[in-house]
Amino acid sequence: SSLIQKGSTEEENLRFLTSLQEPCEKLAKATPSEISALLPDVLSVLQMLWTKSQHCSKPERLASLLKKVSNEIIKSLFLNN
Repeated sequence: SSLIQKGSTEEENLRFLTSLQEPCEKLAKATPSEISALLPDVLSVLQMLWTKSQHCSKPERLASLLKKVSNEIIKSLFLNN
């Protein structure tokens, strides 16, 4: 029972986190001037994760995702300048 629940949770996490892949890939390829136009899509997916994912609905987990996204944006800005 515990293994089944763990597997179900992992499948849910994969499904929801996969939805971040495309917007984050676009963000990674974007020039600094393009980043602000892409943020609404990324934030929309994060909001969906917050409201629908059991795993990501915890404040510390969403904060961790936001931190990772913002760190990637910062890296991108420095690499593209």
